Amino acid sequence: MTRERPPATDLPTFGPTFDAMCAAAATHWRTTLPEVPDSAPVVLVDLLMQDLRLALRTLTLANSLRRIEAARLVVLVGPNRYWDSRIWDGYDRERWLQLARAYGADDVIDVSALTDRVEAGGSDVELLGATFPVAAPRDAAGRKRLDVMSDSTAVRLLRIPRMSDAVAEDDVAGIRRSVASEDRLYRTLFDALPVRAFVTSHVDYGQWGLAVEAATGCGVPVLHAQATGGLKAYALFDGTEGSDLGFRRALSLQIAQQFETQVWRHRDVLAASAERTAWRSKANLGRPSWWRGGGEISRLDLRSTAERSALRGHALGRLGLDPDKPVVTVFNHAVSDAVQGNHEAFVDLATWFEKTAEYAAGATDANWLFLDHPSQFNYDRTEHFERLAEQYGRHSHIVFRPSLALSRNALWSVTDLAVTVRGSVSAEFPAYGIPALQAGWSEWSHLGFSRRADTEAGYFDELASCIRGLTAGEALMTEEQSRRARLWLWLYRSGADVTTPLVPHWENGQGTTLHQLVATAMNHVEDDADPAYVAVRRLWEREDPILTRMDLGLDSRELADSHALTAHGRSLADSVGLATAHEDWTPRSGSRVVSGRSATLRMVEGFVRGEAIVGRASQPEAVLVVDTAPLGSTRSIEVELALDSQSATWWADRTSTHGGDATRSGRRVRIGLEGSQGTQVDLAPAGTSGLPSTATVVLDVPATSHGLLAICVHSSPHAPHGYIPQGVIGLRINSLVFNPATDL
Repeated sequence: MTRERPPATDLPTFGPTFDAMCAAAATHWRTTLPEVPDSAPVVLVDLLMQDLRLALRTLTLANSLRRIEAARLVVLVGPNRYWDSRIWDGYDRERWLQLARAYGADDVIDVSALTDRVEAGGSDVELLGATFPVAAPRDAAGRKRLDVMSDSTAVRLLRIPRMSDAVAEDDVAGIRRSVASEDRLYRTLFDALPVRAFVTSHVDYGQWGLAVEAATGCGVPVLHAQATGGLKAYALFDGTEGSDLGFRRALSLQIAQQFETQVWRHRDVLAASAERTAWRSKANLGRPSWWRGGGEISRLDLRSTAERSALRGHALGRLGLDPDKPVVTVFNHAVSDAVQGNHEAFVDLATWFEKTAEYAAGATDANWLFLDHPSQFNYDRTEHFERLAEQYGRHSHIVFRPSLALSRNALWSVTDLAVTVRGSVSAEFPAYGIPALQAGWSEWSHLGFSRRADTEAGYFDELASCIRGLTAGEALMTEEQSRRARLWLWLYRSGADVTTPLVPHWENGQGTTLHQLVATAMNHVEDDADPAYVAVRRLWEREDPILTRMDLGLDSRELADSHALTAHGRSLADSVGLATAHEDWTPRSGSRVVSGRSATLRMVEGFVRGEAIVGRASQPEAVLVVDTAPLGSTRSIEVELALDSQSATWWADRTSTHGGDATRSGRRVRIGLEGSQGTQVDLAPAGTSGLPSTATVVLDVPATSHGLLAICVHSSPHAPHGYIPQGVIGLRINSLVFNPATDL
C-alpha cells in the first residue's frame, strides 16, 4: 500500500502584520549595519525553506556576522521543484524576497532557475551581474559521493526507505539530473564568488547539502541554524579536525572537543543548572522533545526504581511481554531522513531496522519492543514499519507498537536498553540512568554517555553484550555517564540556546504573533550588546562548533559570577538516576485528593491530570499510580467516577469507533488494583439536567502494600446494548479518598 502525503498544518501566514514586520526590519538593519563597498566579500544565506522562523534565524545569523566583518548579503531563493511539489505547501518566493530586502539583501540568486539552466545544457550562469562558466560534471571519484547525496535526496522526496522502493512514476531520473545540476551550480558559485560565510537552514539533501560541501571544499565557514528554541546554530570552520569528512561527521568530533574543554570542566558549577534542565525535560518543558506528542503522554513522572516497578508490571502485561526478561526498546528513525548524512553503521535506516528485527527474533533472552517514529507518515509512504510488524510480530517476545500508543511513563518503566540510530532517546534515556545504544554517529555520540557502534558487526556485538549484562543484573551505566548526559541536555536545551528579541522563540509559531514580536524588537529594543551579536562574535572568533549563550571559556568561578549561576540549595547526591534534585518528595498528606497535581498521584498512563478534578481518561485503559505511604497506613481507597457532557466530547475526539452515541449511551467499565479482577461499574448517561452521573468504588488495600499502588480502569471488552465501546475514554475521576487502616 501507499500512504498519501498528509497536508502541511504549520505554514507561514502573511498580511498586514508581515508587511509591518518587514518595514520595521528594513529601518532597523539600515541603521544597524555598516555600509560596505561593492567589492566587499559575500555572506551567502539560504532562504530555500518554507518556514519563516528558519528564515529569520539564517538572516539574523548573517547580519550578526556582517556587524563583525563588512560584507554584502546575498540570498538564495527558489527551492528545487521536487521539494516544492512533493514535500512543501507554503513556499512563497515573493514574500521571501520582501523579507530578504528588509534584512538588507544586496542581491538574490534564484537557485531553481539557474539549476534548470544548467540541466538544460547551459554552459554559463550569471551571478551578481557577472557571467561564469559552469563547473564540469564530477569525475569518477567525486561521482560516488554525488550518488550518495542523490539517493539520499530521492528517498526523502519520495518518502521511501530505499531506492529499490521507487516506482516508475516517481521520476527518479529527473531527481538525479536535478541534483547533479545543483552540484555543478554550487561548485560554480563558491569558486566564482568571494564568499566569507555560508549560513544555511539545512545541511542535508541536494539543495542544501551540496551547497555545504561546495562551501567547505573552498574553505568557507558554514553556520547551520537550528529549527527549535531561540537562536541556535552549529558551525564548521576550515582547517578544524574532520572538516574534510562532511559537515555532520566533523560536527560530531568538534562537539566532543568543545564539550570536554568548555562544559565538562565546569560540571560542578553547572550541576544545579543541569539538574533543573533534566527536571524540566521530565515535564516536557523547554522542548525540543519532538519525538513524542504533547501533554500528559510526554510527561515523565518516574523518580525511582520502586516507582518504575509500580508501573512496569502493568505496562508489560498490556504488551504481553515476559516480566522476568529485560526489555530492549528499538526506536525507529524517520526512515528516509538524511540517509548517510553522518557516519552510520548500516547502509541505510531501513536496513538497520530490518536487521535488528531479524536479530531480535533469535535473541529470546530479552523482550523486544519496536516503536515507529511519531512522524512516520511524513517520511514513509510504503508502510515499512507495518510490514515488519506483520513479519516478526508472531514471536511472543517481540511486539511492534505505534510510538504514541504508550506514555513516556510506560516507556521508561519497561525500557532497560534504548536502541536507535541517532534519535534523541540516546541522550534522554542516559540522562535518567537508562543505557542507550546508537548505530552510528550523532551530535552527542562521542560524549561518553551512550554506547556507540561504528560498524554493523560492532553494533550486534554491543547488543549481545548489553543483553548479557542486563540478564546478569549488571549496571550498564555509571554515575559519570548520567552526569555527562545531563550536561549535554543542559547544553542543547539551555547553554546553546541564545535568547534574543531579534528571534522570537520557536513556539511562537510563524503567524501574527511572530510578526508582532519581531516588529516590537526592531522598533523599540536597542540592540547594543544584544545576545545574538555577542554570541555570534564569540563563536566566530574562537571557531567554536556550537553557538552558546554564555562564555564557557571562562574559569568556573568567573563563569558563575558573570552569568549569575548559583548552586541550588537541594542536595545533588542522588541526582544520577530517574530522580533529580528538583523533584517534589513531599509525602502524602491528607485523606482526600481532588486535583491531578497532588503529589499523592505519582504517575499516570492513559490519563490526563486535572486541576479541580483528579482528571480524565484519555485511553481505553487508564492507570493511576498513587502513594499510600507509610506502609500499612491505608485500609481502602474510595474512587469517585463521573460521566458528564465533556466525557462525550473527549470520547468523540479520541476514538474512531462508531458503536454508539456518546451523549446518550452509558459506560460499562471495570476498576481495581493492578493485577486484580476489579469491580464492574455501570454509569448511566448524564441526565437532561446536565448533572453528571456518578459512582463510587471502594478498593481494599492489601496490608502488605509497599506504598505505591496502581489503580486500573478498563473498558468493557464487549459493550452491551446501550453502552459505548472503549467506555473509559473521557471518564472523569472526581476524587480519591484514602481511608486509614486504624481509627485514630
